[in-house]
Amino acid sequence: MSVPGRCHFDSDGWLQGPVSITHVMTPNRYNSGFGTGRGVVLHTEAGYEAGTVATFMNPAAQVSAFFSIAQSGACHQYLPVGHGYCAWSQEAGNEAWRGVEDEDGTHPSVPLTAAQVATFAQILEACSAYDGFPLQVTDDPVNGHGLILHSDGGVAWGDHLSCPGPVRAAQRPAIIALAMSIRSGGTVAPSPAPSPREWVTAGMSSLASLASQEHTDPATILHLTAAHSAYPANISAYVNGVFAGTISSSAPMPEGLALWLP
Repeated sequence: MSVPGRCHFDSDGWLQGPVSITHVMTPNRYNSGFGTGRGVVLHTEAGYEAGTVATFMNPAAQVSAFFSIAQSGACHQYLPVGHGYCAWSQEAGNEAWRGVEDEDGTHPSVPLTAAQVATFAQILEACSAYDGFPLQVTDDPVNGHGLILHSDGGVAWGDHLSCPGPVRAAQRPAIIALAMSIRSGGTVAPSPAPSPREWVTAGMSSLASLASQEHTDPATILHLTAAHSAYPANISAYVNGVFAGTISSSAPMPEGLALWLP
C-alpha cells in the first residue's frame, strides 16, 4: 500500500488535505462537553455510506459520529474539532473519543478496503496530532489512549459487542503502522507481507504459544485466517470467541482448525 499524504484540521476544525472529504454539520450532537480527545473509536456501519449520512443528518435518529468512511475511501466529517461538540457515537465515550464509522455493505465480516484503511490512517494521524494522543492500539476505555474498538466500551458504551467485529478489529495494527508512515513522510511504510501459509491444529498448543513461535501475535493469525479461509463454522466460532473473551488464547486450541500464519 502506498503512503497517503498527511492531513490537518483548519482553524474552523475541519479536516483538510489530500483526502476525498465532504464536510456536513450533523444536528445530532451535544454542543459542549468534549475536551481533549483520548483517541479514535473504530465502528462499522452495518450498512452503506449513503444510509449513514442520511441517518446522521436526521434529527429524529439521535445518532452521529465525527467521521464516516465509504469503501471507496471517500469520507464525511460531521462535526468540527475544537468547538466542544460531542457526537452521539458511543454513549459514555462521547466526551473523550472521536467515533469513525466504516461502510461494510451490511457485512462486517468483510475487511476494511485498502482505501478505507488509508483514509482511516489519515484521520487517525490528524486526530492524534491535534489531540496529542499516541499512535497505538488500546482496549482500555477508562485510562487508555489511541485506537480503540466500540466493543471495548462494554455496557457503558451501548453494549455493542459485535462492533466492529473480529475481522475489522484485527486491522488496527495495519492502520497504526500506516498512520506512523504518514507522520514520518512515508519513510517507514510497512514492508510487503510474505505469503501466508495454512497450519492445521493438532489440539495440543495454544494460540498464544503458536503466535510466539511464529514471531507474531494472536490477532494477526486470526485476521489472516478470516481473510484467507472459507471461514467455516468451527473457525468462525473460535475467532469470535477469542475476540469476545470467552475463549482464552492461552488455552489449547481444538484439533483440526485450519489457521493461516504470516
